[in-house]
Amino acid sequence: MADLNTTNVSVSKKVFIVAGMIVAGTGSIIFGKLQYQTKTIGKDGKMHYFTRALFQNLITYLGMSFCFLIMLTSKKKQSPIRKEKNKNQRLFKIAKSVFPISLCDITATYILNISLIFLPASVWQLLRASMIVFTAILTKYYLKTKVHLYQWIGVFHVVLGLLIVGVGGIVGSEEQEGQQFSIFVKTIGVFLVITAELFQSFQTILEEKLLHNHKDSSPELIIQFEGLFGIFYTIVVIAPIAYYLPESTGMKEDLVESLIMFKNSNFIIITSILLIIFILFYNYFAMNVTNFGSALLRNILSALRNISIWIVLLVVHYSNPKYKLGEKWTKWSYIQALGFIFYVFGTFLYNRIIMLPCIKYPSNEKSILEKEHGVERGNLLKDSDSITVDLSEHLSETSSNYSNNPKSSLSSMASSVN
Repeated sequence: MADLNTTNVSVSKKVFIVAGMIVAGTGSIIFGKLQYQTKTIGKDGKMHYFTRALFQNLITYLGMSFCFLIMLTSKKKQSPIRKEKNKNQRLFKIAKSVFPISLCDITATYILNISLIFLPASVWQLLRASMIVFTAILTKYYLKTKVHLYQWIGVFHVVLGLLIVGVGGIVGSEEQEGQQFSIFVKTIGVFLVITAELFQSFQTILEEKLLHNHKDSSPELIIQFEGLFGIFYTIVVIAPIAYYLPESTGMKEDLVESLIMFKNSNFIIITSILLIIFILFYNYFAMNVTNFGSALLRNILSALRNISIWIVLLVVHYSNPKYKLGEKWTKWSYIQALGFIFYVFGTFLYNRIIMLPCIKYPSNEKSILEKEHGVERGNLLKDSDSITVDLSEHLSETSSNYSNNPKSSLSSMASSVN
């Protein structure tokens, strides 16, 4: 793979990375939720739903630990860390920096996997967008970067949209098929998602700081360490705790029984393999977005998965309704759609894709997404509308060339993609 550990990334590569992040992220959530909706035989010989948050935690970090395959197949030149005599010391220094990031990631991932059991995947994913709010706050008070009025207005609309979606999803999920939970349990699920996003927003802020300030760090290396730390922490710390938790908590889990249930279902085996692949590439693409952009940009783009997840789950349900998988459209889905409109509007306001005439926008100051590297707006993907601007200009130019010389234009398009 091409070297993306640089800010000098072409528009086509940026579009490819963002698209890959959204597709891989959508796939990982879909397969995870489908596993929770699947019944398989446990060690007692009876059928049970595969609501195994700890197992999915392990799958997540197993996928991330395979990032060494990307490092091995990468065509980039040797990084400085391989040329230094004190390579082991530098690796240890990076690993030490990644450890607190991993703790945030492990905590957030486990809580999120539990909450996904109690909530529809579309609601779960939309609630995860609360990370944008936390990231904006941490950007201002931890990274000491100014957040402008139009950005806070965008955050307000995002929060409003999330509240509407959360209420519609909790009430409307009563009409969904499959395993059901009480409104109280679903409310706990919402609280768990928001708590997890606080940890995850801090994680992405720390990743951004490490990528931009440590010359020896790379997206692949950070993911590799996070995966290894995650596997160790899940098996040694979380698994024993989950085993001794009371049944009433809904979080008790026997990892041995999870492996038995895994072995007894071909569907679980296949989706687990797909999960490993999708999680690997989602983290790779997402980390590269953080590298050439910022944690805030990554979290905003990650939220674009919401509509794709909802659409895919609707298609899954109505293509095979007898299996009771995915999500069906209910009267409460209209409320969720309204919340999504508010959410998208807020996201567009935050990124200056939509600009309010009554708001004074900064002309000389750098925005949050432009704060690194001292590069002017438009040269880097520091804001999501730079994709729109550069891509639209590229398509416009291509269209003009095609009308004048079709053969030459097609050749030019092919070379630009390559």
